[in-house]
Amino acid sequence: MHKLNIKLFKYIEVKYFKNFQLSDEGQYWEMGDVKVADMNFNFYDDMLDEVSHAFENFLIKGDETIEASFERVLKWVQKK
Repeated sequence: MHKLNIKLFKYIEVKYFKNFQLSDEGQYWEMGDVKVADMNFNFYDDMLDEVSHAFENFLIKGDETIEASFERVLKWVQKK
């Protein structure tokens, strides 16, 4: 779907716009390389899975604030 959307934007850019910029976290817009896009999206998927896992498994401890709990989760994710 991402690849299809990028192709649509490439068409729109050429047909309708003089100055058009798009930022693509998968880098498919810039590079047109499916392998690079897949690698980038796999990285983001893995990170989201880690964050999800952390929030599901790291419960707030005793009188810990939500902010402190969140910081603890972020530190754990950063180590991953």
